[in-house]
Amino acid sequence: MGGLADDDFSPTSSPFGSNDSVEGVRFEEVTRPVRRKQTSDGGSLRRWSSEKARRRSSGVSEVSEENSSNGRRITRRRSIAARATIDLGAKEDVSEVMFSMGYHPNAGQLTVTIIKARNLARVGSDNPPDTYIRVALMCESRKIGRKKTSVQNGVPNPTYNESFHFDVAEDDMKGVFLSLVVEDSGGPTLGKCEVGPWTDQWNEMMDNPRKPVTRWCQLKEVTSDRRRSSEDQE
Repeated sequence: MGGLADDDFSPTSSPFGSNDSVEGVRFEEVTRPVRRKQTSDGGSLRRWSSEKARRRSSGVSEVSEENSSNGRRITRRRSIAARATIDLGAKEDVSEVMFSMGYHPNAGQLTVTIIKARNLARVGSDNPPDTYIRVALMCESRKIGRKKTSVQNGVPNPTYNESFHFDVAEDDMKGVFLSLVVEDSGGPTLGKCEVGPWTDQWNEMMDNPRKPVTRWCQLKEVTSDRRRSSEDQE
């Protein structure tokens, strides 16, 4: 083989001696062809590489990729823990409300069901809030219908499962929207969200009459001006 020593191609030769393990780490032998290339006389040269792959049995994964430009395959190793961090990421706890909407065009009725909320926190306190949700049907800045849920005491992830009905003619549905405001009976307003013809949930509801459409809606901060305006219209 071109004057190379036999040891260079021995699949059992090891620079670590007869002991193939280190405390907490398992080694495995990997023998693979590196490359086959044609010579000028039409023959081929085949080189084999025998390497000691020192990999943690559960800590490293291999990813094989092919370069489309030259047909070569490249093997990359990376930590499984690192891959999990990239894939999952850190999810920030945000305050949200889950609710459904359904419209019955024949009856001219909009049904809103407040299902639950999550990650609600009392402002300036470690104690969980006592929450209820105000639901308002709005036309521009004017409330044309309003409801509210019962109070759920001392829970950051309350469940409501309460339904409300608003009478709205089908022709008027393009000019109205819903406002949901989460209140803490022992503190300031926790947040609000609005859903109308500019949202996917609303449009899906209108495209599927009599079928409830359920979504999570992230709460946004209520400014002091908006809070005073809402209180004035109660």
